[in-house]
Amino acid sequence: MTDKETIDDLMRKAMGTYPRDEVLVFKVELQAAQIVKLEERIDQIERDEKRKLIWGILALGSVVMTLGGTIWSYRSVIFRGVQ
Repeated sequence: MTDKETIDDLMRKAMGTYPRDEVLVFKVELQAAQIVKLEERIDQIERDEKRKLIWGILALGSVVMTLGGTIWSYRSVIFRGVQ
């Protein structure tokens, strides 16, 4: 099955050569294959998004730590009159 072919296209091709029950079994098998393919794609997307989320959190943490370090280094200048 190519990406452009739909299940209905394949059904129309198969209707003339197979009994109706076999066509229905064929359609179910095609749908099962599509479901497996979509599940694999969803798993891949979830892994990619999880990796991006971890990198984003790490980057944000680095920025916060850098800002905290800078403020701590210049605390005497920033908070000059505060006692």
